[in-house]
Amino acid sequence: DNYVIFATSGHLQELKKSGVYNLGVNLESFEPTYEVIPGKENLITTDPDREGEAIAQEVVLLLELSPEQYHRLLFYEITPRNINEALSKPLEVNSNLVEAQVSRQVLDRMIGFCLSTILRKKLQAVSAGRVQSVVLKLIVEREFLIKSYEKKKVYIICGTCQVKEKKAILKQINDSGELIIYKNKNEAEEVKNKLGTIFQLVNKKEEQKFIFPKQPLITSLLLFEAKSQLGFSKKEKKSNVQDAHESIHPTYLEYHPEEIKISLTEEEYQLYRLIFNHTLASLMSPAKVNKITYTFSNNNYLFATSERICQFAGFLICSLEIYLSTYNVKLKSELVNFSQLEAKKIEVQEYTENKPVRYNEGSIVQELEKLGIGRPSTYNTFGRILLKRNYAEQDKKGHFIPTELGISVNKWLQEKFGSLINENYTAALESELDKISQGNNDYYHFIKNFWENFSLSLKKLPQLVNLASENKLKYLAIADYYPYEIVKFFKQCKEKEIKPIWGIKVFFREKSEEKKYSATIYPKNNKGYKEVMQKLFAPDSPVDRTFSLDFLLSSLTLRKDKEEKYQKTLEKELKIIEKFNYVDYLLIFSDAVNHLKKKNIIVGPGRGSAASSLITYLLGITSIDPLQHNLFFERFLNEKRKTLPDIDLDVEDQEEIFNYLQQKYPKKQKLPKFFGIENLYYDTSIHPAGVIISEQSLVGNIPLKLEKNFLLALFEEESFSQLGFKKYDFLSLKETLKLLNNFLITGIFQLDTSSSRILFNKFRPQNFAELILFLALNRPGTKKKVEEISQKKLAKSNSIFTSSAIKAILSETYDSIIFEEQMSQIFSLVYDCSFADAEIKRRELKEKGLEKDFLSKAGGKMSSYESKLIYHQITATVGYTFNKSHAVAYGYLTYYLAYLKANFFSELIVYLLNKGKEKSLSYLQEAFFYNFQIKAPDINYSELN
Repeated sequence: DNYVIFATSGHLQELKKSGVYNLGVNLESFEPTYEVIPGKENLITTDPDREGEAIAQEVVLLLELSPEQYHRLLFYEITPRNINEALSKPLEVNSNLVEAQVSRQVLDRMIGFCLSTILRKKLQAVSAGRVQSVVLKLIVEREFLIKSYEKKKVYIICGTCQVKEKKAILKQINDSGELIIYKNKNEAEEVKNKLGTIFQLVNKKEEQKFIFPKQPLITSLLLFEAKSQLGFSKKEKKSNVQDAHESIHPTYLEYHPEEIKISLTEEEYQLYRLIFNHTLASLMSPAKVNKITYTFSNNNYLFATSERICQFAGFLICSLEIYLSTYNVKLKSELVNFSQLEAKKIEVQEYTENKPVRYNEGSIVQELEKLGIGRPSTYNTFGRILLKRNYAEQDKKGHFIPTELGISVNKWLQEKFGSLINENYTAALESELDKISQGNNDYYHFIKNFWENFSLSLKKLPQLVNLASENKLKYLAIADYYPYEIVKFFKQCKEKEIKPIWGIKVFFREKSEEKKYSATIYPKNNKGYKEVMQKLFAPDSPVDRTFSLDFLLSSLTLRKDKEEKYQKTLEKELKIIEKFNYVDYLLIFSDAVNHLKKKNIIVGPGRGSAASSLITYLLGITSIDPLQHNLFFERFLNEKRKTLPDIDLDVEDQEEIFNYLQQKYPKKQKLPKFFGIENLYYDTSIHPAGVIISEQSLVGNIPLKLEKNFLLALFEEESFSQLGFKKYDFLSLKETLKLLNNFLITGIFQLDTSSSRILFNKFRPQNFAELILFLALNRPGTKKKVEEISQKKLAKSNSIFTSSAIKAILSETYDSIIFEEQMSQIFSLVYDCSFADAEIKRRELKEKGLEKDFLSKAGGKMSSYESKLIYHQITATVGYTFNKSHAVAYGYLTYYLAYLKANFFSELIVYLLNKGKEKSLSYLQEAFFYNFQIKAPDINYSELN
């Protein structure tokens, strides 16, 4: 009794119509400007959604209420119980929901006002809008489908499974969740014959949906419902309706059907109850359901079924049994506890594609809800807007038919703004608005990113012209001329017989030809090698710098790990590197890599055995700490090796490295020559994020910038080292490992092959070490090991060995010898020798048997049984063990590519599509799965930004 309730009657303020296009938004700061709607003032229990939350915020701001002076109440029904429950749980206004509503309002204003202004000038059309224009597109496209319809038979594959007393129908789908429709029956039968009887659950997706009540019945709908629900004939329906009309028997909500049943015939009662329930339902809340989609696998073919579980009945309660059947809603789940289903029947079903039907107000709302576009409160307005704008008409049955003006408007919008006015993009915007609601995005960055892309399209409008002619493009920009000419030269070259002292391989991508090449740079002659390399390293320095071990050590001073465990390894490597006069080579590489990194050009983590060196790691040439991954320098360089290794360098920008190396040579010397074209596949890596931790406040001591709600330090890493700061690197493993374990490996280096997919699905690496192991196993000689190791990994089996030394060597590979490094460790253990001598023993094993000698030496290190088991493994795998340093290096490439896919999906897919045609269909299917729209090539838009 102590509450006084006022209605806000909608929003209390609106975006002011001012500025460019009357947007009411500052296009530099993107700050919206509001004005109070005249006659509005006062207090809160607004709707429990974004709009309601924004209205609540308006009330708080306009009345200048502090958090102590108001309560935000949320309830879905105006009943004493719900209101009392809301009063017992008072809240503050949810700022995330408010920000989402403001984002939606500004977004709609930007799209609607800008496009409407242009349309009025171009086509004398009245308006366009973010959702309105998508609705028009749906109506126009449906009309074209109807006109081009041809009657055809098609086929789908279904599995029928018994679930308690009911049946579940599973239908075959593709990776994007779309129903697979076969045009050829034999093709469908062929797939069906490959299927087993067991369907294994692989994914379960839940999403909240609302079912909205229909409007009260009009005559045409009443006749339809009476036929479908009551089984009335057309004559019976018209007779009963006419009798009720003539005798002036209106349907009053205060007259419940049961109360007046005694004065009605059975047919009249049934009809009255139908009208009563529809009328009452139209005034009630929407029903809330949880839609659960279950995806099953059967011999690597996907099948799906779904169910809708009632969470809040809403209007369904009016006629629960009928409405549950009508809307296919269940009170409780029948499938939630099943991890697999057994098929009672699998069949190919034939049906004729139905002729598309025009949308009416009900079906267009259902389509918008299905696509995740718009807001429930505005669903019913779009049809009326299109009618008012003369973009569409309605036939006698209420179906929408696009007018010539509507078709013209849609055609223009799709030609000029097709990437913006489409279902996928609009749904993606709704998804971003949801993220803002949840605090996972913010207004400023969302609107800023949208406006930057949208305004670019607006600026391009005057330049869009009809295509008059076309020529084959060799390159897209003047800057591409030089690499194009290099590629032309490479194609014309013949390989020359030259034995260089050292070769620096540079792998690069040539844009216009979409191919990969490598070039090897050779010094002019052996005699002038050192002088040339000195000038290469420091062309601008007046002091002639001498390459020496001391200089290498000084280069390592700021980087090397001071811990004692690294010291012996470092000393050993330095000794061997100096003996082989390898210092110059490493410094040249270090300089080249550091130059690229300073230019923010991506450099790979290292190839092959170079990842085994601590010095290459400390110099920044490779990105892998060999001691952390138990790698051995002897795999890269040892005193008894007859041939010296080189290092392959993966770079993103070949033109930059060529120009840099040319500048390093003195002008009196000839430019380096390029030989040895190779078409090689390569991938690049990304750098982890860096964090600075200081016991003093960073503000005021170093330059900082606020970037996406965190402080960005503007010094480079070396500057921080000089200031005494330590930088900590963190890799975001969560999303990447989640992506790999969800089996989304299309386009991932070393994983995206048919055989790899089958094995990867069994192995499912849980961390980077297991990923390395899988890559080593994924080869012809060791694939049979995948099943065995996968089972041990899953069962967490204990080691079969009792020797602690053997356990330590083989623990990471579950008691199996997989890596060459493991074999070297075992030989070093058995023969009490260095890794260099162990490498020799390992190589000798291929040429002559060592069983007696090995078992004799191993006697004191392990049991007789274990030594025989180890020797058997050695002889069985001697031809199949793998270079672990190579697996680790390439594992980083695989991981980083998965990281890019998890965090920069659209950019990676564009790169993969540009790279080649072989797997384009797979990439496109996955892009559709992620709700990206793929359009045909366009002279104005392709490759834009």
